[in-house]
Amino acid sequence: ESDWVHPTVTRAELKMLRLCLILSVLQLQVAEAGSNEHVVEACKSMMCYILPTVQAYDNYELRRLTNVQWLYTFVDGTDLKTATKIALDRFFDYSHFNNAAGTIVPISAAWIIYAPFVNDKIKQEFSFFISLPLEVESPPDPNDPSVSVVFHPEHTSYIRTFEQKTEDYERLANEFKNDLEEDNQPFRGHHVYIGWYNTRGLVQIAFATK
Repeated sequence: ESDWVHPTVTRAELKMLRLCLILSVLQLQVAEAGSNEHVVEACKSMMCYILPTVQAYDNYELRRLTNVQWLYTFVDGTDLKTATKIALDRFFDYSHFNNAAGTIVPISAAWIIYAPFVNDKIKQEFSFFISLPLEVESPPDPNDPSVSVVFHPEHTSYIRTFEQKTEDYERLANEFKNDLEEDNQPFRGHHVYIGWYNTRGLVQIAFATK
């Protein structure tokens, strides 16, 4: 048996994972300002990576992303819902045999977009990431040239957690950006991160520090 076959993952479960990932974006039930504790709770049942908190503020945190591995793909020229389905299908195919080892590679929350944020609008130029569990030390190369395995550069970000029913990410991002400006925080406002953790709509919005 290949070292890459995760013993607890079945074909049906992988199909369900893709369905859950897509539904969590297309049928969003997300976010009012919440706490990172909800992310910690969600990650207890998954193999996801929890970002260390550097400093906690009233309704957001400064947290550090260390050098962990992600799957990456880029989608542009379409709306967020359509782009997300395209990206998640690519990630699912990679994890389900469409890789150089021809086997199953586990993937896990969070799945994240990184996009330009210009004039209070999220541009349709989406970089998608989904994390590889820490146990996957040397993932096989993707067969799909639009997918790659990357190490996201280590950095710190201001992150706000949400739990309310909304699809208005631009409003949430603008409110968070305004709060950071009022607090005189050193952040980069020209790009925004949006990350999802589960199908119940646990989402986070982030801006990188300068």
